[in-house]
Amino acid sequence: QEGVAFGTSTGNGNRVCSNLIEGNLFRGLRLVTVSDNLVFSNHLRSNNIEGISLILGSASNTVEGNFLEGANQEGIGLASGAYGNILRSNIVNGQQYAGFIANQATNNLITMNWITGCPVGISNVGGAGQVYELNLLTNNATNFTSTVALAAASNWFGTRTWANMRVEVGVANAPWL
Repeated sequence: QEGVAFGTSTGNGNRVCSNLIEGNLFRGLRLVTVSDNLVFSNHLRSNNIEGISLILGSASNTVEGNFLEGANQEGIGLASGAYGNILRSNIVNGQQYAGFIANQATNNLITMNWITGCPVGISNVGGAGQVYELNLLTNNATNFTSTVALAAASNWFGTRTWANMRVEVGVANAPWL
């Protein structure tokens, strides 16, 4: 049901590079309680839940240079204690819910991603210490939401106005102008 999945006994130090991962019943790629994996230059499309999911304490993984489109929920999800991961230079387009969601994840770096054509660009639910910087968010119904205070400096929200940036709790931000 998952396209590619790594768990606690098989999941550390792997490379998932240059694959087409599509049409899976659940997620395209799922990392569960694993560390030190590289997910690089993959094309994930039309997966039923998420394109890429890092959960249950997954730490120190790098998700970079991937193209994600058309998942029925999120493009990339961090949840349930995922921490210390780097999500960099991914293109996330046309997800049914959010391009990127962090739900009770902590201290992850989300940088230089392009998130476009989603109902919500980035959704941060609980957790703390996320760093959102240098991301490009365009053509999303809502670009950024958060239920906790966090810093989101130097992100570009696609326009010189704040019209589609909804903030549920204080987000200190300084968009590129």
